[in-house]
Amino acid sequence: MFKRIIILFSITVAIFLVLITASYIIHQIRLSKEDKLFTPTGKMVEVNGHQMHVYVEGNGEETLVFMSGGGTSSPVLDFKSLYSLLSDKYKIAVVEKAGYGFSDITDSEPNIDTILQETREALLKSGVEGPYILAPPSRVFKVIQKHNGEIANVFLRRAREAVFVFNQNIAEDSVLIGIVNNLGLDGEKIVKEAELPIGQQLLTEDFALASQLGVRGFPTIIMLNEENKGVKIVGSRTLDSYTSGLKQVLNLDELQPKQQPALFSLLEKEKLLFSKEIEVMYDIEQKDINRFVESELSAIVYDTKQILGEAYFINK
Repeated sequence: MFKRIIILFSITVAIFLVLITASYIIHQIRLSKEDKLFTPTGKMVEVNGHQMHVYVEGNGEETLVFMSGGGTSSPVLDFKSLYSLLSDKYKIAVVEKAGYGFSDITDSEPNIDTILQETREALLKSGVEGPYILAPPSRVFKVIQKHNGEIANVFLRRAREAVFVFNQNIAEDSVLIGIVNNLGLDGEKIVKEAELPIGQQLLTEDFALASQLGVRGFPTIIMLNEENKGVKIVGSRTLDSYTSGLKQVLNLDELQPKQQPALFSLLEKEKLLFSKEIEVMYDIEQKDINRFVESELSAIVYDTKQILGEAYFINK
């Protein structure tokens, strides 16, 4: 009797194993067939040893770049309902960062500098040259700039922080409204105004000015003096290049740098500073950052947080 039970149990286990093996084989065969259906709709380019997907459509002179934050598994598909309405007038570029859409998953830590560098390199390698319009935040920026140029510059910083640091989707109205509200403006009113023809008109005027000034590469820095004479510096250059440009524009043999602001006053102005910014501004090493911040910010209340492997400090 016991032997029969053992035999029946063995047969049951064997059948169970055969079924599992058969299911696994069938699953792998179907996955292989499905992989052939999931082909990139855009161009795959190698960046930092891995493949990134950049989708491009449209033949307009102005390039709209769509970038996603977190929770957007396939930016090319998620943004399609919007960019398909714009591709008759603009060139559209959708960049899928590492781990999203058809782009490779990587083991490297997605810090701020890496995400920005890889996005720019992917665009250039896919044949998409600047200048770029980051849509729709660019229109929101122009509307804010029309009302208050200083706040517009702060908006640019907050928008970059949102997408590159906090992984938010700045193509969504709710995210843009939140950013603008935090600047002390009416976010809903500004975003709605940016969607009106005036938003596009302001952008078009910018592109006309860029064309008039001969802007062809990214980045392009143009320095002008009071006589409307100046120099144009194209591409990533060393600090010496910009220093020489300033000397030429100002007609000076030597430049007198401004005194560095105290860290507490800088944090009060910017509201948020990253460790790397403080290291560069005050010429200190990363290992000394905490001691430096503690000594310089002893008079104010602040928070220290971590994101993407980097510390940042918030004025409370």
